Amino acid sequence: YTDVAADNSDSIDITINAQDSKWINAWMPEKGASLIPDILGKDWEKDGDSRKIRCGSFVLDNVEYADAPTTMQMGGVSKPSDSDFSELERETVWKNTSIKRIGKTIAARYGLGFSYDAEDYDITCDEQDGTDSSYYNQLCKYYGLVLKVFASKLWVYDREAYKEKKEVKTFRRSDIEPGSFQYSTTISGTFTGGHFSYSDPDTDKDIECSVGGGKRTKNVSRRATSVQDAAVQLCAELNNANHGNTSIRFTTDGEWAVSASDCIKISGYGKLDGKYFVDKITHQVSKSGFVSKFECS
Repeated sequence: YTDVAADNSDSIDITINAQDSKWINAWMPEKGASLIPDILGKDWEKDGDSRKIRCGSFVLDNVEYADAPTTMQMGGVSKPSDSDFSELERETVWKNTSIKRIGKTIAARYGLGFSYDAEDYDITCDEQDGTDSSYYNQLCKYYGLVLKVFASKLWVYDREAYKEKKEVKTFRRSDIEPGSFQYSTTISGTFTGGHFSYSDPDTDKDIECSVGGGKRTKNVSRRATSVQDAAVQLCAELNNANHGNTSIRFTTDGEWAVSASDCIKISGYGKLDGKYFVDKITHQVSKSGFVSKFECS
């Protein structure tokens, strides 16, 4: 089970012992079917200690069968791949609305829930030329927001605000599988400031807004309705570019309490210690046990 904080939908891959002939007869799964998997832990740390990870709701989009050994592999994604959400190209003009209201409208088209945990931004006029999935994801990015599809719901949140939240857990060096910890940091692709240029919709004059400074600056040119709107979009561009310039990866025994988009703390690695944002967790259950692989920034 792969739990991601941004850009992609969650996914599930299950490999089954399919020696029972029912798997290719009455039990043969159909593409588009719903998968609602849980990871269960029994007597995890002591007798009677039961744990559960609710992975959410997935649409089955891939089925593979192999003989000798007889196995069936099923793959699912949390986005509604059985609908037009990521398939139908639309040409639409959105007027006098907001990012939140656009999200509610798109979610309602597919019978999805909608959750919005961020400041809302007015959209005076914007043109959609693409699928609902790609358009809304990009619109959210312009304003520093993250769109995630989870449990039959569109969820929008402010990643920079979530990075300010308190850590939900501390991982000490002894908690991390030996040899699995990796750390990297870079200035490549990062920025210390930027410039945003746009044409005023009322006067048709070209206007430029600047944020930060230094030698590594990013130039952005697209539609904005005001200097404040341009500044918000420019800060979002810089934050998106700089997110992940320092990253870690590590593996632990199965982790029940931490989810993607949480913050954690690392201890025992000297100057590498500190607070990190969880970008992705891959939970793997097999005959050898249950492990969780983290990718954090």
